This record gives sequence, structure tokens and C-alpha cells, in this order.
Amino acid sequence: MRDIKCRAWKKMCGFAFFRLGIKPMWNGEYSENHGYYFTGVENADKVDQFTGLKDKNGVDSYHSDLCVHSYEVDSDVFCGEKKELLLIAWDDEDFRWCFRDAFNGDFYCNLADLKSTEFEIIGNIHENSELMEAERGVD
Repeated sequence: MRDIKCRAWKKMCGFAFFRLGIKPMWNGEYSENHGYYFTGVENADKVDQFTGLKDKNGVDSYHSDLCVHSYEVDSDVFCGEKKELLLIAWDDEDFRWCFRDAFNGDFYCNLADLKSTEFEIIGNIHENSELMEAERGVD
């Protein structure tokens, strides 16, 4: 059984998100192993759930994380490493975790389709929205 973990965010001053301290509870007692109820999320504006997978550096992956997928391309048009900026999201239609293109939201692949060695978490949309702008070349 995978760990049930969440992280919560509160919007402050209308634009910046700050991580809230949350604790998993089991029968009213703090528990490291059971995360069926979390205290501290009742005032949250956003809650991100742990997907159950880790990236190539062993970092837990959560909903709303920004990742880089790196892979080698060898074709007549291009040879070398290609990188894609992806967003971890929940697919409501198919009830699964997936990667989406971070810029246009298009479906990229199921989360389970990439090996953990093929993606690296570089931030999340709440704390690091500038990563999407930097990738686009926007100042």
C-alpha cells in the first residue's frame, strides 16, 4: 500500500502561496503511517496529493509538480537530448495520474508510462511559476 500524503497551500496577499503545516491523523492521534485525515487543510486554498512515485533523485511526486522529462532523439531532423517541461495532474476522465504539457495542458502520457529515472521534479506551480516563464523564454 502506498503512503497517503498531502501538502497544502494558502494564498497570501492575493498572489503568493505558502505551504501549510499539515499532519496525518488516525483516530485523533498523530500517525506517520496512516494519512486518512489531515489536520491543517481546512484553511487551505490548494491541496496536492502524493502520487506514490518518486523522481530520479528520490523526490516524492505530488499533484501540481513541475518536471523535466529528458530523452535522447536520433532522427534525420534532430540528434541529441530533448527536454519537455511537464506538469503532474489528475485525469478526471480516466481516473489516473498523468503528465500534461506545462504550457497548454495537453495530455502527454500516464504517470506510470515513464520510469522514475526519466523525469526530475524541479518545482511546483505554487512556488515556482517562474519556471514556466523561463522555459518559454519570457522575462
